[in-house]
Amino acid sequence: VKLDDGDTGSDIQYLLGAGDTASTTYVTLKERYGGLHFDINDGSGWHTARTENSSVFPDSQTPWIHIVAVADDDNDQMYIYKNGVQQPLQAGANGNLTGFVFSNLNAACIATVTLGVASQDCAVAGSPWYLNGSIDEVRLYNRTLASTEINTTYLRGIKGIKSNITNGLVAYYDFEANVTGNG
Repeated sequence: VKLDDGDTGSDIQYLLGAGDTASTTYVTLKERYGGLHFDINDGSGWHTARTENSSVFPDSQTPWIHIVAVADDDNDQMYIYKNGVQQPLQAGANGNLTGFVFSNLNAACIATVTLGVASQDCAVAGSPWYLNGSIDEVRLYNRTLASTEINTTYLRGIKGIKSNITNGLVAYYDFEANVTGNG
């Protein structure tokens, strides 16, 4: 992810949104105040992991950043990684998934994934938030990636080598056609 002009103000910028109003299940990854918010809802309530403000996108000169958000079913925990390194989370938004029902994130929710904007079902009453920046090399997995896999993917990426982790890969968007724009 790369933000244009260091746009890290109070406006929310969605990197990814997915939602299904019929089952009230949602997944979002968004930037606000230079930090990242990773939110998921299994229909019974929100679970949130949030980095400190300005910890991920500190200033207007921030280059491309490799971001990974993980929901770990085995350990009931959410994690956010920046450039291959796990980030500390805010107290009160520490990614606790105790009681979360992963099977409730149904195919209808996952089928609505949008990049660079909140999906229609995730947006607040007609107020979608767009990403003012660029996204490249998006991968979605149906399993928890180990921290070593995340770090390896980051290191391969900075050398211009594509990730070779395919176990559990359910979607891959490489944007080789140099796609730009909102929506």
